[in-house]
Amino acid sequence: MAEELQSLLERIQKDGIEKAEGEAETIVAQAKVEAESIVEEAKAEGEKTLKKAEQESEQFAARGTRSLEQSARDVILSVQKAINGSFQRLVDRQVGEALDADTVRQMLIKVVAAYCDDETGIEVSLPAEEQQKIMDGLLSELSGEMKAGVDIRADDSLTGGFRVATANGKVEHDFSKEAITEALCSLLRPRLAEIVKGSPAPNDD
Repeated sequence: MAEELQSLLERIQKDGIEKAEGEAETIVAQAKVEAESIVEEAKAEGEKTLKKAEQESEQFAARGTRSLEQSARDVILSVQKAINGSFQRLVDRQVGEALDADTVRQMLIKVVAAYCDDETGIEVSLPAEEQQKIMDGLLSELSGEMKAGVDIRADDSLTGGFRVATANGKVEHDFSKEAITEALCSLLRPRLAEIVKGSPAPNDD
């Protein structure tokens, strides 16, 4: 009886061990599959994160480049504007100094003489502040050349020079300080741009 009991216990123990080993193998296999799945998911997520980081890095670099290029353009435009403004003021001052009363008077004599072939008459606009200075001696010098008369008017919009036109309005020329300044600036700006572009870079030493 004791032998039979011992044999039963041994068989139960054996069956239990085999069952436990089988379950352990199943658990290990499942754990291995789950571990592989987790690794694959982590790898995919890592690649996704890396790709996103690379894209964001490229976008950041592109934005930085565009921002830098825009800043460079803004600086260039600002410098160009400052240079053009200084150049315009310089030319305006030089033209204003050149257009003194005597110079304008001599210009008017020649211009009106050229217009006198027209029998319609001539209208001359002068700066209000300079009118009397220019008029001094002008009419007497023109008297022998005029055919249809000269109508001289003050124009508050003029700061120097003059405008002349036939009375019928068919021909008009602007010799005002503003017009001469603008014409000179338009003529000289390309040359100024060449000079600025050709200027040597400052020495950092």
